Amino acid sequence: MVAILAAKGADVATIKKALTAEGAHAKVVAPQLGPLGDGVEVDATILGLLSIIFDGVVVAGGAASAKLLSESGDARHFVLEAFKHLKAIGAVSDGEDVLAVAHLPTDDEGVSVGSDLKKVMKAFIAAMSKHRVWTRAEKAESVPA
Repeated sequence: MVAILAAKGADVATIKKALTAEGAHAKVVAPQLGPLGDGVEVDATILGLLSIIFDGVVVAGGAASAKLLSESGDARHFVLEAFKHLKAIGAVSDGEDVLAVAHLPTDDEGVSVGSDLKKVMKAFIAAMSKHRVWTRAEKAESVPA
């Protein structure tokens, strides 16, 4: 099960389609319930479903979404907690900004970022298939989540 972290203005549909094609169950997690646009409905709020219940987290792209999530302490905590619990993390396009403001290393094992959705999803699925990214366990100890 994968959390797609998003807010209004996010490009969720392509991520959800890519995850579904790989057999993953995706839930759209956002700061608040309601439609995000393009027919995408939020499944749960950030405070309603913690990142630790997911096998991985993908931060959706979209400048407006990234700005809102970057300014949200709850969203930053969501990705920090996923990192601390050794979950796979992906960020597509502007979604990388959310990881940057949370001070997460985007070059670490199990963290895939970039504007090429197929490349990001391939690396993300590979990391998620291992269930945890054990190689970053020591580094995760310093994460305040």
